[in-house]
Amino acid sequence: MMATKNSAWEDRLLQGLIAPYYEMPEVIRCMVLIAMSRGVWDGYAALNYLFKDQGLVDASNKIITVIKELARLKRHVTAMDVVSACDNNKMPYTADFLISIFKSFGIISPKFSDLTRFSYHKGPVYELNPNLVFTMNDKNVSQLK
Repeated sequence: MMATKNSAWEDRLLQGLIAPYYEMPEVIRCMVLIAMSRGVWDGYAALNYLFKDQGLVDASNKIITVIKELARLKRHVTAMDVVSACDNNKMPYTADFLISIFKSFGIISPKFSDLTRFSYHKGPVYELNPNLVFTMNDKNVSQLK
């Protein structure tokens, strides 16, 4: 895969007809592994696994609550949305720290293509991973069998 100069999903295009590999966000990789072993597309289990792996076990429920709050807002969120969700849930971490964790796990991706929104919000706009957000609504955790 030929990667472009930024980490936005929209710019991570496969080039050519036969691509050597696909760069999968870490949260989706965990969801696929869980689905293969349990037959359930479960974002909660994937998030808990990732947070445990990073030593964030004590705050994982609060972090997941922040993600659920963001998922209820809209598909695109700003840094101020993350700050507000952190304040609402009395997070022990800063919004900047969570944004970096969310980007590294593939929970959010910078949305560079919409510069109008960027200037309107006076900061970056992030897209929530739609595969994860879908499972944040409990009724959508679907059986694959």
